[in-house]
Amino acid sequence: MPTYRIELASTGRAGCKNKECQEKKEKILKGELRLGTFVDTEQFQSWAWKHWGCVTPRQIASIHDIVDENGDRDMTLLDGYDEIPAESQKKVADAVEQGHVDDEDWKGDVEVNRPGKIGFRVRVSKKKAQKDEPADDEEEEKKDDKTKKTPKRKRAKKEADDEEEEGDEPVVKKAKSTPKATTKKTKAAKAAPKAEEPEPEVEKEHDQEPAEEEKGKSEKKEKSEKKESEEGEKEKKENEEGGKKEKKEKEKKEKEKEKKKPAAKASKKTADKDTPARRTSGRVTRSRTAAS
Repeated sequence: MPTYRIELASTGRAGCKNKECQEKKEKILKGELRLGTFVDTEQFQSWAWKHWGCVTPRQIASIHDIVDENGDRDMTLLDGYDEIPAESQKKVADAVEQGHVDDEDWKGDVEVNRPGKIGFRVRVSKKKAQKDEPADDEEEEKKDDKTKKTPKRKRAKKEADDEEEEGDEPVVKKAKSTPKATTKKTKAAKAAPKAEEPEPEVEKEHDQEPAEEEKGKSEKKEKSEKKESEEGEKEKKENEEGGKKEKKEKEKKEKEKEKKKPAAKASKKTADKDTPARRTSGRVTRSRTAAS
């Protein structure tokens, strides 16, 4: 016998295991009454939840077997029954008594929501479905015929009204049409639409105007983009040229510095050469004075 649990949904993440709800991907909303069936397999253990309105009479019968012990009904044997509010407890107890969920809560066909019935919807054989389809087609055709006939009646009424208004005017007899006249009329009728053919060309010209405007806009955009790209290239070139000029100026300054350094070294060497001569000249003068 399967193990069941009745409770109010704690979150709105669980989906209903009913086939229609699975196809529509409907979730059980938070706080909504739901029935869970414990699933125990080798790979996992979990609860399979259903809306209370999707619980079938067969499941209600199995709950009845769990709750009924030797003729005494104890609803507390259903897991979670004590935890739900009084209104929900009454719904569950009534369903166990009558053998099915209340029709107000039931989401399927009412004909199936009865003890001993199976499924969620009334099953229709293929033959009946095929018979019903042509009947529906015939009804639709009749409706279309009625809609088509109504304008004729309105036209007839309008013509009758026009005749009553024009009754005072003298009636003009129509001339008999000869076969030659009819052929001339048909030729004139054929030629008439040819004279009226240039109208769609005007419409085409009107249609072409927005296309030409769009082309002009696209050309303007392309031109503006080209200008921007050219300006960007010019700026790059100017920056490159400025960088080259700065490099050249730096190189000139460095060369000038290098030229100045050897001149300073040469002046220092000459000064160093002169100092010993001065020293020797002083010694000579002293020796001369001593000899005299």
